[in-house]
Amino acid sequence: DAGDPSDNPFCDPTNTKYSTAVNGFLDMNTVDIGYHYKRHGITAIDLVSFTAHEEASSMIISWETGAEIDNAGFVLFRNVAGTTEYKQISGMVEARGTAASGGSYRFVDDTVRRGILYEYWLVDIETSGKWTGHGPVTAKLPSALELTELLVLNHPVSRR
Repeated sequence: DAGDPSDNPFCDPTNTKYSTAVNGFLDMNTVDIGYHYKRHGITAIDLVSFTAHEEASSMIISWETGAEIDNAGFVLFRNVAGTTEYKQISGMVEARGTAASGGSYRFVDDTVRRGILYEYWLVDIETSGKWTGHGPVTAKLPSALELTELLVLNHPVSRR
C-alpha cells in the first residue's frame, strides 16, 4: 500500500484490460493501490450509433443499440479533448434493449462550458461485470464570439 491512489491509470474509460473491483466493474473514482483484476471483455451489444451535439447550453449525448444481450446498462464519461482526466457524468443508465431489438438512449450534459471541446466515452456493462468502452465522440458549445460570428454571417443584409 504505497503510492498515490489519485495517480491511478485504471480510472480511465479507454482502459481495456483491468479493474480494481472484484466484480469487474470499471474503476470510476480514486481507488486504493493494489491488485488489478483482468475483467474486461467484449460485451454482447450491437452499438448502432453514438453521437454528441450541442443544444442550447447543453450537450446531448445519444446512442442506439441494435441488440443487447445480458446488458446491465451504460455509464458515460467525459474529458476535455487532449487530456486524460476522465470524469464520470452519469450514473448507471439502465438497459432498455433486448436481443431481438435494441434501445435508444439520450443523456443531457448541462455541466459543460462554452468554447471547450469535449470527448465523450460510453461504457456498456454486462450483468456478468464485463464492460466495453466506446468512443470518443466530440462536441463543443460555441463561445460567445463564435455565436456572434455565426449570427453576422447568417444575417441577411438589408438594402434600400
